[in-house]
Amino acid sequence: MIMDSRIPKKTHKKEYGSAFLLDQDKAHRIVGILEDGFNALQLQFQPTYSIDLWQRSRSTLASIEAVLKLDNTIRDPIKSLRIEASDSDWQSSISLRTDITFKVDEIFFLGNISIYVESSDLQMAQQIFLDLEEQVKRTFLDDWVYKLKIKFPGFFLMTSLSIFMGSLISIASGNRTPDILSPQKLEALLDSASKAETSEEKINFIFELTRQELEQRVSDNSNPNGGSLMNWQSLFVILPILIIIVCIYYAVSKCYPCGIFLWGDYREYFKRLVDRRNMLWTVVILTIVLGTITNFL
Repeated sequence: MIMDSRIPKKTHKKEYGSAFLLDQDKAHRIVGILEDGFNALQLQFQPTYSIDLWQRSRSTLASIEAVLKLDNTIRDPIKSLRIEASDSDWQSSISLRTDITFKVDEIFFLGNISIYVESSDLQMAQQIFLDLEEQVKRTFLDDWVYKLKIKFPGFFLMTSLSIFMGSLISIASGNRTPDILSPQKLEALLDSASKAETSEEKINFIFELTRQELEQRVSDNSNPNGGSLMNWQSLFVILPILIIIVCIYYAVSKCYPCGIFLWGDYREYFKRLVDRRNMLWTVVILTIVLGTITNFL
């Protein structure tokens, strides 16, 4: 039946911003809650399932079984799923309308999951909403990586660049030969300073000090080893940092999808992603441990 606008209704709605994993069991539970609600009010349950793929336009299916039979390929996975159902009975003044949406959002996560329940039965509307909210929250991904991606977009990229640039600056500063005069020259200058009495002698001392410092700097800059940014010691420092940065960036950007519809081809693909990111984190930990041990040798 079509919803009758003359029936007074109570509305519950809420939006969530979160990464999620919706598998077949959770999808069946959500549809089961909707079906139980419509049956309890003696209304017809005829839901529609709107599917968006990344590379194709929207299609509408009539059953959850048809949705779960989709190939959900790696190259063109599901981007969003919307489940809508509504019916009303004017004679008994009963109505119910539900709308649930899961949408992949890799950047902003603003209301990418939503629940809408509208019914003339206040108690039933609240009960259906609470049951749906419980199931929806069970799809949320609460891993610390997802939390950082949601709250601080670009965090891992900026942190990686900061660590890399800080390492380069530290290495460059550590490898640079300090502009310090030899002990013999310092002793001669100190002797000249103690004997300078007239203004002319003091000016000559300052001139000689400046001249020798400039000569020392020119000598340092012409030394091929003294100011070199990259030598073997620097390489052993910067190489582990590069490995860590590349592994973390790849793991976060490629192995932590923020919206997962876990059926079809994507189920096996996601399993490989989990194995891959576990391997990358193992490499990061081993690199840190080996780098720490090497520094103490």
